[in-house]
Amino acid sequence: MKKILLAVFALVYMTVLAVDTAQAQAQLNVAIQNSVGELAAIFERDTGVAVLAIHSDSAQMSDHIINEIIVAFMGIQHARGITVVNRMQLNTFAAQLDFNTAGLIDDTAAQSLGTLMNVRYVVTGTFELREDFSRFSVQIMDMETMAIRSTYTDIQIDGLIASLLGIEYSPAQVVEVRSPRREPREPRYPPRANWLSAEITAVGLGVRYERHINDVFTVGGTIFLSSTNYDTLTTTAYEWSEIIGGLATVRLFPGGFPFYLEAGFGFGLVGYDVLHEDGDGGVLLSLAAGVRLGGRTRGFFVNPFVSIIPLVLTPVDHVHIRAGIGLGWAW
Repeated sequence: MKKILLAVFALVYMTVLAVDTAQAQAQLNVAIQNSVGELAAIFERDTGVAVLAIHSDSAQMSDHIINEIIVAFMGIQHARGITVVNRMQLNTFAAQLDFNTAGLIDDTAAQSLGTLMNVRYVVTGTFELREDFSRFSVQIMDMETMAIRSTYTDIQIDGLIASLLGIEYSPAQVVEVRSPRREPREPRYPPRANWLSAEITAVGLGVRYERHINDVFTVGGTIFLSSTNYDTLTTTAYEWSEIIGGLATVRLFPGGFPFYLEAGFGFGLVGYDVLHEDGDGGVLLSLAAGVRLGGRTRGFFVNPFVSIIPLVLTPVDHVHIRAGIGLGWAW
């Protein structure tokens, strides 16, 4: 009789343990499925998605979540008309590009990796252990619009999570999954670091390159050729003069708005025909203002501007004014 009771007790215990483990795994996977369902709403057909990295203190936890997210996306890829980068492809890219799928990847790095992998959407996330619960957060970045949609889910620590994290677990804890919370955010400026444009004025041309430092400052340079038929400081020997020059510039975008103020410093030549004859060289100073429109969605932008350029330290002292528009592409 005792042996029968012991056998029954052991069977019941194993059944309860199996149910508890299955429930814990189901709850964690439900959290992942809910997050994928929330985020996949932005997908357009005939696009690709890659799960780049899930940052966690445990590589085992990162691998588990990445695999589950990929499986979840594959479950909807035919219905949504998307292509999912599988784990073998992801590991190949990770080895070639030397990035860690369990590491923390910022938006700029995610954009660069997504471009190299030729996908429209990239997925990153984190799994953090808090005092008495864990937080799973995941975000999707659209490579074309630079829009980012994110969700997070709080889950109390359970046997599966403890096993994947390699920590002790008290069975008295109860698994609780809270509904994902959507936290869409649109960066004030996208992580497009490079801006190249051709500048057209009424009597000249130019080429400009800029690089973003942050939302407020950019640094860059421009080379231009322009003409003028007036002299605002002194009487010169030129009724119509040309100026060719180069400037290193700094732009300030107050408050992160598209409007900017610019200061520049460089060198130029001025003369009647500087392309065929020697001109007088001098130092160029530049003050400019303008507005940069676009560059956030498809990369194309327009930049109307006006600049005042004093030519100093030369026999031909005058102030040259350039007003025009720049047309360019950001990446």
